[in-house]
Amino acid sequence: MSGTDSLSEIWFGSYGIRDVILYALGVGSQLNSNLLSETDEHFTVLPSFTTTFPFLGFGLDLNSIAGLKYNPSSLLHLQSTVQIFHFPFPLHMQSRIQIRNESKVRSIVNKTSGTLIHLEMLSFEITSNKLLTKHDMKLFIKNTNSIQKKASARTPLSSSKASRISSEIIPFYQAFVYRLSGDFNPLHVDLNSAQNAGFRAPILHGLCTLGF
Repeated sequence: MSGTDSLSEIWFGSYGIRDVILYALGVGSQLNSNLLSETDEHFTVLPSFTTTFPFLGFGLDLNSIAGLKYNPSSLLHLQSTVQIFHFPFPLHMQSRIQIRNESKVRSIVNKTSGTLIHLEMLSFEITSNKLLTKHDMKLFIKNTNSIQKKASARTPLSSSKASRISSEIIPFYQAFVYRLSGDFNPLHVDLNSAQNAGFRAPILHGLCTLGF
């Protein structure tokens, strides 16, 4: 893993058929053979699969930001916006797709209860050098030490209203399946970690909810 400076980073990873199917199971796909069986003639990758890109390879390392040390269970994913530039995502039956991720911290804002981080990430398919997606993420680290560095002025969170509201019954084991796609934050499966972070019980991954 290497970075161009303390507020940017480049890292590499890959995905294959198993990762695509495991992600589909992690976000509640059950009887959709076009999402769960590579033998289906309409087999495809969910657009939201791109939310696993930050966890490919070694994954995004926020500890690489100068002065930022934190307990993983204190990290919350507040907001995520994804732009998709190339879809369907490339997929090969016999080999893995190689991905290059380039991230940059747009701002770091200290608050009384923790630190708000605005992060941008671009994901490229290495062979063709095609830009697949752009992620705009806002993360919150509860009760971290003050961080002095900032990349730019703070960006306010979106206040737009939901365009659609739906309800889903989430099985108790869903977080255990979803975490196999790369987000192993104990906050989502371990009672003690969740309570230490200020929650009564483990909470479902926000990006799992997005996939549903």
